[in-house]
Amino acid sequence: MIPNTTKSPDYKLPFNNILADKNKSNFELVITRFNENIGWSDNYEKFRTIYNKGKSDLNCEYIQRENFGRDGETILYHIIHNWDNLSDVTFFAQAALNDRNDQILSMDDVDNCINCKNMHVCKKRRGPPKHEKYYDFPKNLGQIWSEIFNEPYSGNYT
Repeated sequence: MIPNTTKSPDYKLPFNNILADKNKSNFELVITRFNENIGWSDNYEKFRTIYNKGKSDLNCEYIQRENFGRDGETILYHIIHNWDNLSDVTFFAQAALNDRNDQILSMDDVDNCINCKNMHVCKKRRGPPKHEKYYDFPKNLGQIWSEIFNEPYSGNYT
């Protein structure tokens, strides 16, 4: 089990040996960070891309970004700016793992992603109301969800 990395700052995500002879073109760990400890990702240093939205206090390579749009902005930015050279597998993560009970990530989830056995999306257990809209976007969350996942949005998913 992956612990809450905010409460367990010395935790290191175990290295998956399937990556032993791989490089960043095969697997990339993309982290959105504000002020969190990212030591959990040190075993994946050669696969790691960090977008830092907080203080410039890291002792490793990172890309400084304005603190705007949370992790969704980072994911979109990374995909757009790396479209022609995306890794075979890209794992997007916030800098703190398992710090929220509604977004729990297990070691099996990580391994399955690395091994390309499935795509894992860490969904919240309770979503916003389906009629909610973002800014002036013409469609609401329920409509967008249905178009993407081809199923009705209930707001209660795991």
